[in-house]
Amino acid sequence: MRKSAQTKMIEAITAQRRPQRDSRTRLAKPPDEMLDHPPPAPTGGDAQVKHSTTTPPARPGQMLRAFRIARGLDQVQLAETLGCTQQMVDLLEKDRRPLQPHHAFALAEAFDLHLTLVEGRGMPLPELTLAASVVSDRLGRQMIEAFLHLEHADRYRIVSLTERLARDSRSAPPH
Repeated sequence: MRKSAQTKMIEAITAQRRPQRDSRTRLAKPPDEMLDHPPPAPTGGDAQVKHSTTTPPARPGQMLRAFRIARGLDQVQLAETLGCTQQMVDLLEKDRRPLQPHHAFALAEAFDLHLTLVEGRGMPLPELTLAASVVSDRLGRQMIEAFLHLEHADRYRIVSLTERLARDSRSAPPH
């Protein structure tokens, strides 16, 4: 009996989705790209971790871990890049220490990234994060890092002063 092309295609797809047995006769998981949902959260070592490319992790530590794994780095290699210890990377990934601006700047410079990971004290300022993402000058980055270390009241005063200076410069007579 001859099979139609459609039947052959359905059988091929079904065969791809069937779980295959590995060398230890346990059922192997299907590849992540065949799943209709993201894989479950990691429970153990780095070798088992795979993150969805469509749904980014919510917390900075999860994002840092996903970035590290996506780049094929271990914690020691990332620690060297950030200029800290492996233990500090572990604490950052577990969100037991906040991701400091100097860590984000080190990542941005080492891997040519936008500074969307910058997190100041408390809630990050969206406008500042956007501005930081286009700053490529080292001095500009240092100024933004210093601004992030200021208390909220000091930030507010600087922003207010800058707005007044901009307003005054527009209304000043031309020279």
